[in-house]
Amino acid sequence: MTSFPGASFLGRFGLDEHYLRESLSGGVSGTAMIIVTHPLDTIKTQIQLQHKTAAGGDTSSAMKNMGILRTAQAIYKGPDGPKGFFFGVQAALVQGAGKVALQFSIFGQLNRKIQKAWADRYGGGSEQTAADKRTQRAVAGTCAGCVESMLWTSPTERLKVVRQDMVRGTGRAAHEGLVFRGPVHTTLELFRTEGPLALHRGALPTLLRQGSQLGFRFALYSDIKNGIDYMFAGSKREGTLGEIQTFVQTMVSGASVGVLGTILNNPLDVIKTRMQRAGSEGTFRETISTILREEGVRGFYRGLAARCLKVGMRLSIIFSVFEKTNQSMGGKAL
Repeated sequence: MTSFPGASFLGRFGLDEHYLRESLSGGVSGTAMIIVTHPLDTIKTQIQLQHKTAAGGDTSSAMKNMGILRTAQAIYKGPDGPKGFFFGVQAALVQGAGKVALQFSIFGQLNRKIQKAWADRYGGGSEQTAADKRTQRAVAGTCAGCVESMLWTSPTERLKVVRQDMVRGTGRAAHEGLVFRGPVHTTLELFRTEGPLALHRGALPTLLRQGSQLGFRFALYSDIKNGIDYMFAGSKREGTLGEIQTFVQTMVSGASVGVLGTILNNPLDVIKTRMQRAGSEGTFRETISTILREEGVRGFYRGLAARCLKVGMRLSIIFSVFEKTNQSMGGKAL
């Protein structure tokens, strides 16, 4: 097993020898995920920011009720052209690498501590059932999601959403004449106009979204992967073909938990996005009331198709790259 410099130092803080490996593997997979899927995230955000008032009028002439293809076409043909798909990518890269590194490292630490506590309480000779392990992973994943959302995701997500709302032709902030020129300028402008807690606007729905989706993902990922392994046990290949087959199965497992989790918590993502756009002042409860009043329950599922496509792709990349990178450095499969 690969030993990392500084492992003994981290031990003083209760972190084991796996922490650096899992952090590095998570950072690599998070970076790869953003590079491939950021255009889909921009489309998803634009769709979620589109809505009509109760009277039936558009909130701005830039915002029409468009799906994935029409929104993508509007961005591509807009004044910013193809680069409009990459608005907010700087914040997204910082967010993606840091977020996934925190997710896997915190999950790993908590899951191993929970397993040890379970063994200490019930005895090392007592066999853990699949349900026991699933519950342990769910608890560790939920806690990891809540921690990383407050430390990392909430502020960087705010910067990303504000920048994505600046895409000319589809962005509401751009239509209203607001100016946010980059991550540094956007941060300073938000602090100036909204105060010191500006980057944590939408923190509650972000925390609920991250906690619920990470608990769900980590709880079911291993079960889905084992199920796929069982289905293809009779056609298992050796050598390079076997490695490719395992990599593809890992991608399918990641995509599966990503899509299922997205369907369950899309309302939280819509609430978060509406709260984090520039100039938004509604509270969590007020935002929910506004969506229900103006759009009904369907409003909570805006951008669902784009988000399923985006998250499915992201989770396939995250889990497959993480597993490959972690195992190449001596780590174990999830």
